[in-house]
Amino acid sequence: MSQKKIGEEYIIPTLGVWDNCDEIDFESLPDQFVIKCTHDSGSTIICKDKIKFDRESAKIKLKKS
Repeated sequence: MSQKKIGEEYIIPTLGVWDNCDEIDFESLPDQFVIKCTHDSGSTIICKDKIKFDRESAKIKLKKS
């Protein structure tokens, strides 16, 4: 069985990688984004509207992960 690679058009761009959630510059992120820890799959945080986004709740969730 041969494996094929998908094209670049299907890859979501990485906007940043941080060692600590306090390092995230939320102002530099686009109006919609997703944040997740690299070591798990349960810490995914979806921001649909940066104006309404609760940064402190997001930081608490990330710190617990």
